[in-house]
Amino acid sequence: MDRIVKRMGHVAFEVGDLDAALAHATEVLGLRVVERAGDTGYLSCDVEHHQLMLSAGDRAALDHIGLEATSPEALEELAERLAREGVDVLSDRPEEEGIEQAIRFSAPTGHVLEVYTGMRLEREPARMEGVGAYDGGFVATGVRPRKFGHATVRADDPSELAAFLQRVLGFRLSDRVANDLIWLRCDQDHHGMAIIRGGNTLHHYAFEVTDWSDLKRLGDELLRHDRRLLFGPGRHGPGRNLFTYHYDGAGVCVEYFCELEQIADDAWTGADWADNPHAINQWGTPPSDEFMEVGTPLAAAKVGA
Repeated sequence: MDRIVKRMGHVAFEVGDLDAALAHATEVLGLRVVERAGDTGYLSCDVEHHQLMLSAGDRAALDHIGLEATSPEALEELAERLAREGVDVLSDRPEEEGIEQAIRFSAPTGHVLEVYTGMRLEREPARMEGVGAYDGGFVATGVRPRKFGHATVRADDPSELAAFLQRVLGFRLSDRVANDLIWLRCDQDHHGMAIIRGGNTLHHYAFEVTDWSDLKRLGDELLRHDRRLLFGPGRHGPGRNLFTYHYDGAGVCVEYFCELEQIADDAWTGADWADNPHAINQWGTPPSDEFMEVGTPLAAAKVGA
């Protein structure tokens, strides 16, 4: 069994102001709160229990990235691979609501990954009359995405992390800019994980929307909330997707994208892109220094009880 992960699942953060983070996630990102357990909120863009998990903390920090396993047997294989790699398992059972089985561990860069199966499905409240209205006391606004798309992390050694993800989880190389920007896929999406050189942090997390009109609506929604885009709209070279980036309610960078390149050929081993601004935005406007320096720190890894 080469491939452990079949798709990207969710992302989890600690946030300094949980109410503000939840407000942005529902009012701008259009997610719905499926469950709130104490100081943790679970949010979804479809019928799965969560694609975004927010917990109260001292500051914004990446808790973990969730990856859905191909099968329960894949988790058994993963445990064996981690043992051979000498990787300490933080937990071999779920540490959050809504999933049946999970293994949580730290990559060599300190990023915590959770590979899981059995995400609980939740019936979405029936839509009522009125724009964005739902029963059950929930009102949906914002621009709801189709799915959680990917996470882009920063690493002191991108090649080391990329090799780990390929060797242990079965990711495949899609594209790269030298060894400073690397895009990896776990399914037909051009990338589920991307790696930027510099510091062991998170650069951004990303949701896929249906088409260009959703990106336009996001810009208008941000304007309505007196917020602005950080970068975009534009079109990336690697992945060839349309994009926008902004800061969410906790100050974490989030991308909305559409038209992501699909790679069905498992034999594809990646292309080398020239190291210039047009690789990041083929429409011409280069990313700002602020965008390139974005980095949300990692939360302290927690060992399961």
